[in-house]
Amino acid sequence: MVRHAFRTTAPLLLLATMLSVSSCASEPPPATPPTQVIPSAGVPRSSGITVTPEQLSGSDPCGLLRSTALSRFGRVSTEMGWQYTTCQGTISLTDGGAAMVSSEFRFKPHEGTPLTPADRNGVTVYGAPGDSNGCSRHVVVSDHATVTVIASLAQGPDLLCAIADAAIDGMLPQLTRGELQPLVLPPDSLGRQDACRLLDHTEVRRMAGIDARQVHPSFNGQGCEWSTGAERGPSVLVSFRRAPQPKIDEGTDRAINIDGRTAIVDTWVGGALKLPSCEVQIAHRPLERPTSTSTVEQLSVSVYTEAPEESNCAPATELATAALGRLPRG
Repeated sequence: MVRHAFRTTAPLLLLATMLSVSSCASEPPPATPPTQVIPSAGVPRSSGITVTPEQLSGSDPCGLLRSTALSRFGRVSTEMGWQYTTCQGTISLTDGGAAMVSSEFRFKPHEGTPLTPADRNGVTVYGAPGDSNGCSRHVVVSDHATVTVIASLAQGPDLLCAIADAAIDGMLPQLTRGELQPLVLPPDSLGRQDACRLLDHTEVRRMAGIDARQVHPSFNGQGCEWSTGAERGPSVLVSFRRAPQPKIDEGTDRAINIDGRTAIVDTWVGGALKLPSCEVQIAHRPLERPTSTSTVEQLSVSVYTEAPEESNCAPATELATAALGRLPRG
């Protein structure tokens, strides 16, 4: 009886072992944590300033865009831009036209024409000749922190660069002294969150099938992209915006419910720089704006793959659900 029992049990144990080995072999190996990629300024730090990157990340960009410095061009109004790292100004020019000017906090200056350093009141300011699209100036706070001013819309590069120079001159005293206006936000604001903390590479791999090799944060955590590192490759993008209430505005859009909140699902066929995608937009917190526009803090989660855009919506919804669950309730 003992020998018979052994003969019966041994094959079963062998079979169980084989099944276990087969099951383990079919599972994908653990995903390797992606490399964080932060753009470098590419030019030396501006001389003559004492402000630090830490001060910059906690400050209000509208505190640097001084209306008094721009008043000679016309009537100036400013408000926070589409993210908490940008302040947008509008100038009603004395000749009846209009111009736009913005102050932005970025990792690096805009790419394009090589930058030339110039001394303005003892501070190194980087810039390039303007054109019909605009004129920009940059104060480099560190290798990964830059204050950028962009003037646009007005006719002629000379006027645009005069506006950009005036805006920079207006903020130099604060940058020189290191005395910036703090950005005051409630604890649940997306301006206080870090988009890279809302997902991780294992979720991106499991839900979207993307083996992310790189993670690209935006300045001050206002966006984060997980990608394969390939140009026009698959990726997942999480971003925060100050934008109108999400709504259906195309025939392919649809509304869904995520954790008791209405979310808008929006597909895109792709283009030269990005693959087909599906984006999930969720209103996080209402805002008040001087223009009385219905504006919210918005969480956006997008999945870009080679697949038809609609097939990206299931993983985008799953990832948006995970990200939303990690935010404070707005």
